[in-house]
Amino acid sequence: MFPSGELKQLELEKQVLLLRGAQLRAECLVAGNRLVRPLNLFLNAAVMAKRLSPLIGAAAFFAPKRSVKTGAGIFNAALRWAPLALRAVNIFKSFRPRS
Repeated sequence: MFPSGELKQLELEKQVLLLRGAQLRAECLVAGNRLVRPLNLFLNAAVMAKRLSPLIGAAAFFAPKRSVKTGAGIFNAALRWAPLALRAVNIFKSFRPRS
């Protein structure tokens, strides 16, 4: 159907396309890794913050109170008790049966 010269040319073009595709995949992999690196740092920081959250909450709970009122007593109290309250809510959620 095709002359042998044309078939050889088509085979060479196919090999060039396959090699070019492999090269583009490798370049995309490198670019993707470069793009994900800062995101990994952010995700690792988020995991570390989640691990430290109970300790920060306990430290806020046991921190000494200021003797001078600043006028934002409710706001300060909310900031003081929020980590402990959220931790308690999460503990009670874990007791609930999941369907």
